[in-house]
Formats: sequence, structure tokens, C-alpha cells
Amino acid sequence: MQLRDETVVVGAGVVGMAIAVRLARAGTQVVVLDPLPPGGRASFGNAGIISPATVMPMSGPGVLRKVPGWMSDPLGPLFVSPRHFPRALPWLLRYIMAGRPARVRGIAAAMHYLHRDCVADWEHLLGSEFVARNMRFHGGLQLWSGPGNAKAAALGAEIRKRYGIEAEALSGDRLRELVPDVTPAMKTGLLVRGGGYTLDPAEISAHLVEEFMRLGGRIVQRSVERIHREAPGRILLATNLHPIECRRVVVAAGIWSGRLLAPLGIRIPLEAERGYHATLPNHNVRLEHSIGFKDRGFSVTPMRQGLRVAGTVEFSGLDTPPDMRRAQKLVKHAAELFPGIKHDEPLLWSGFRPSLPDSLPVIGPATADGDVVMAFGHSHYGMSGAPGTARVVDDILHGRHREEHAMFSHHRF
Repeated sequence: MQLRDETVVVGAGVVGMAIAVRLARAGTQVVVLDPLPPGGRASFGNAGIISPATVMPMSGPGVLRKVPGWMSDPLGPLFVSPRHFPRALPWLLRYIMAGRPARVRGIAAAMHYLHRDCVADWEHLLGSEFVARNMRFHGGLQLWSGPGNAKAAALGAEIRKRYGIEAEALSGDRLRELVPDVTPAMKTGLLVRGGGYTLDPAEISAHLVEEFMRLGGRIVQRSVERIHREAPGRILLATNLHPIECRRVVVAAGIWSGRLLAPLGIRIPLEAERGYHATLPNHNVRLEHSIGFKDRGFSVTPMRQGLRVAGTVEFSGLDTPPDMRRAQKLVKHAAELFPGIKHDEPLLWSGFRPSLPDSLPVIGPATADGDVVMAFGHSHYGMSGAPGTARVVDDILHGRHREEHAMFSHHRF
């Protein structure tokens, strides 16, 4: 069997393709393996948020009090199937612990490092003209129907101040000015400067593929089942067809990454967090910003295909069929948020987020020799984190080790 000289990237999602383009730009020969066409799954179905101001993890002060109420509603923001609960419980406990203020501050430092240059990093990968056509950075909105959690708000304000992120508190006329069609029940909000979104996540993936092919990269439709390390610099990839031997591999296979790394003794608390979206074509809502509706745990983004309403968290395992009532519930949430909304038949979707309890991805070497590198677990932040992840992986593979890389190491677990 011939030992391949190319760097193999396992996974053709937005993270894997961003890594592939970045490495190809640096002159590395790269081949990408994935059983499906690039840019599907979570890379397609996400909320499209791309923001250098993303510094807060999903967990935070006050989350513990909300969890029982969320879980009591099968169609609510958080659902754990009874059958899957014993497996999910350790993950959920880690998630709650990640919401302690001291831990949130540490997570925020890592998120700031990864996301702060995401616009420039996307321009490096996609070109400034593409970014100008396909991304908007008017600021990101957060809305509440009540006052929200005071401790969480104070911690968020402290962290934003630390990293120079400007935000404007909203209420009354100013809130209606920015979101004229929102329900009068929405009382308070926050405009986070620098926030943004893409008009079409699929277009980003398609352009990455186009650029990768232009740089001489290859994409092979192949399912990698397991990774074996026969010796330093000699990696055997067991696939659905013939095995492949290579000198170096980057694992960016999303939720399936944990299974691939198990033969190497790597154990990471990676959970399949099912999410849903409803895209509402030909809508009449006037909206120039992305919205995070904090009370109900969903986001609204104005995209080319329509108004994308995305969110909810479901833990039920990889093999359980989706409950599309949860996607239909998002349509109802949109009608409550925008009482006068009109739109065509909703387009419904479900897929898995590769989620870690502290909202940070794992990025770094799995072996002492650095011949297996990990890059997965971006939870809700893959579109913001993909280009920064590509930068970190490029640094690691070219020996540019930085102190900040340790924040993403799998050893934190």
C-alpha cells in the first residue's frame, strides 16, 4: 500500500473545507475525504451567525434554574429523551459547570481569540468581494420579553468591556426602530456591534470547494470508519472501500470525530446535539440584523432563501429519527415574535451539532508527533469559528506553537 504524501482532511463541512483551503494556500498538498458532498449537514442548516463579537458560551449564570422548565416541555428549547438521559447526564453536568462565572471568563478568552479576526480570516479564504456580497455586519441583536438574568447581563457586560466589544441597550422606540415588526411584548434588547451573518451558508461551502479545487486540492467521496496509527507518520484510514495510508491527517468530521479517534485512546465528551430550522420564503418582515431570542432559545436570520428561524437543543442520540414538530414549533415562534408575518410554505430541516459542554471546539494534536490533528466540536459557533480554526490548524502543522492554542486542547477534559 502506497504511503500518501498529502495531508488528509477527514470531513468536508465548513470547518474541514476552511482548513483544506488554508493549507492549500500555504502550499500543502491536501485531499479531503467525506462520504457526502461538501457543505451539507450542520454546515448548511445553521443560523448563519458570523461574528467577531461572539465571546459568550451557551451556558452561563441562571442556566441551572431554567433547565427543569425547558426539559418539561417536549417541544421546548431543551429536550433530552428518557432513553438517552443516562448518557447525556454527564455532559449536561459539565455544561452547567461551564456556566460558573470564573469558567465563563476563561471560555470567553478562548472564544475571543478564535473569533476576533473571523472577518479577515474569511476574506483570506474567500476573498473580500465574496465576503461583501454574502455577509452583513450591521450588529447582532439579542431580545428579551422581560428583564433577563441580572447576573448573566452583568457578566456579559464585563466580558464585552474587557475585549472592547461595543453594545447598545435597547428599549422602547429604539428597539422598534431596529425591529419595526417585532411584537410589543418584546421589552428589552441589546445591539452588539460587529455582529453579523451570512446570507447563505451553502454559498460559503460552495465557494470554499471552488477555491480548493482551483488550488489543486482533491475531494474524494469516501467514508472513513476508523483511524489506526501504525507508527509515527504512518496513519491507516479504514474506509468503506480500500484503506488509505498517509503521513498526516486532520480530523474535522463533526459529531463522527469521536468514533474515529477512539482507537487512539482519545475520549472527548462530544454529544450529538440535534437542532432544527424553519426557513420562511417570501416573508414580509423588515429585518437587517440577526436576532437571538433569549427567552425561547432560537435565532432569526434574514437570508436569501427566506427568514431562517433556527434553534432548540435535543439530545436523543444519532440513531433516533428527528421530531419535525420541533421545526414546526419554530414557525409558531416566528409568528409570536412577528405578529404580522406572512410567508410561503416553510422549509424544514434537522441536523446534528457536534457539541462540547463548554462551547469550545477541540483543536490540536491528538498525538505527541502531531501526525493526527483534531478540529471539531464547534457547537453553535461553526460559521464564526471555522476560519479561525483553519488558522490555528495551519499554525500547528507548520510548527508555529502559540500559548493560546492550549485553550482548545482535548486535555482540558
